[in-house]
Amino acid sequence: MPRILFACLVLFLTMTATNAVMASPSVTFSDARTWPFLDATLARDEPLWIEIDYRSDVPLRFQARAYREGVPVDVGQKMNASAVHPAGNGSALVWVAFYKPAVVDEIRVTAYDAGFVPIETRSIRARLRWTDGGRRQPAPGWVDALRAEENRRIEAAMSSEPDEGFDVAGLLIALAIFGAFPGYLYLQVRSLSRWHGFWRLAAALPLLGMGPVIFYTVPAFLAGANLWPLGLIFAAPPACLYLLMLFACRSYVWRPA
Repeated sequence: MPRILFACLVLFLTMTATNAVMASPSVTFSDARTWPFLDATLARDEPLWIEIDYRSDVPLRFQARAYREGVPVDVGQKMNASAVHPAGNGSALVWVAFYKPAVVDEIRVTAYDAGFVPIETRSIRARLRWTDGGRRQPAPGWVDALRAEENRRIEAAMSSEPDEGFDVAGLLIALAIFGAFPGYLYLQVRSLSRWHGFWRLAAALPLLGMGPVIFYTVPAFLAGANLWPLGLIFAAPPACLYLLMLFACRSYVWRPA
């Protein structure tokens, strides 16, 4: 029993320390203006442009995404590239468009840190419709100015990348992210099939978060949505890490005296 209590204490302190390290930085942002208006009918491939005013103590990326009745409308959706914006006060430009007819009632804009870790999301209510027969409207000057600035940031980031070699740390992070879901599945099935009592209950906790993610991901994949793996990319690593720590704690508890 003392070993179980000690293992649980280690697991709790580890997760608490991880949450403290990963605490979100200070970020505030809001939509300043849009083009066209939020109740417009747009032509196919015509973007809805949104200017974002922000204040942050870390560099940020911004991404817009269209929803209808709380569900992402990913089929046919296109969205802005996420250039890195410097810390401090500034403005950014995000957009969404559809290459097939669509109706949306909400746009969610998410602020990420430079490594694409989500920090904050804002919801913008809308009544937007994309049709095949719509007439595209010319963008105003403020859109052209922000587009030019966004393109400059993207080109500067691309030109600053090294021409030789590769980023080992970035490669390892990518492998960890995309390998987390298979690793999670293996650990989840193994723990639930072999453990009993307290340990099985502890191993089942990640299902509270991963269950809804998988429930959304499978239909999105079958529907051909281009963002279907997004939920897994963010949810699988912490679930996999939790199970790895649980396996380590159980191994310690069951270690021969």
